[in-house]
Amino acid sequence: MVVEPHQLLSTLDGIDTGTAVTLAPLRHPVDAAVQARSVALRTGRTHVAGFGAGSRRFQAGLRGEPYRSPLTAMAEYLSSVRELISKGSARRSGEYYTVTADLPPLESPAHVEIAAGVLRSGMAGVAGRYCDAAVTWLTPPEFIRDELVPAMATGADAAGRTSRPRAVAVVHVIVDHPGRDPLHQVITASRMHLAMPHYRKMLTAAGVPLDGDVVVDAALLVERGVYCFGSPADIVDQLKKWEDCGVDEVALNLAGAAFTTNDEDAVRADLDAILHEWALRQSTETLV
Repeated sequence: MVVEPHQLLSTLDGIDTGTAVTLAPLRHPVDAAVQARSVALRTGRTHVAGFGAGSRRFQAGLRGEPYRSPLTAMAEYLSSVRELISKGSARRSGEYYTVTADLPPLESPAHVEIAAGVLRSGMAGVAGRYCDAAVTWLTPPEFIRDELVPAMATGADAAGRTSRPRAVAVVHVIVDHPGRDPLHQVITASRMHLAMPHYRKMLTAAGVPLDGDVVVDAALLVERGVYCFGSPADIVDQLKKWEDCGVDEVALNLAGAAFTTNDEDAVRADLDAILHEWALRQSTETLV
């Protein structure tokens, strides 16, 4: 909502890109498909087009009322975008989305994958039916293993697909520095999410009993490892939990540092340090 993501991503040549996630009420499925393949064409690489329903308040602000059934709305949306990307056309008259469209054929291929924002098992099942990836946010790894991955596999089986979507976890990380307050970073980066009912329901179901006091809740997210805090080596150790719990891909989120330090070089240095430690571990394991 600050910078339109497709316009920004289209400036990045030669790297894979993705949205985690854009909100479905913002754009019709046809526009979503055009935007996604435009990024892939412009960069010449894979673009993962991730979509989510957003909060009920956000839905009502754009549509006049929230989705009665977010699962039905996202099933209609994701299946329409998938058909437009894979076949170039879609025909659907649903409860929430009507699509009768044919996209112009492309002279060169645009590699687009479809993803859904997933917090609980219902949406994980929808992602299993229609998506290449399922994206989690503030989600404990054990909950991904025990609830979301099985639901994705069930959805994929029901749709006759040979494999479930990739599980992609957006994981917040905070590198420990003198004078840096991790709770301030958590509150600054995640205050809005912690106030949203669908995030609170997911975290409660995942065994993270939120208190309602933002400071207490922020401390709980660090204590339970939902936020990874410590040295770069500590963070890499903590990220191993996601791999052990069946997560296929981790997206590092340094929003806490970005929103509180106002120092782009410092944020980049934190990311570089974490990736350097990860690469060092990988090379050591290979040698062993």
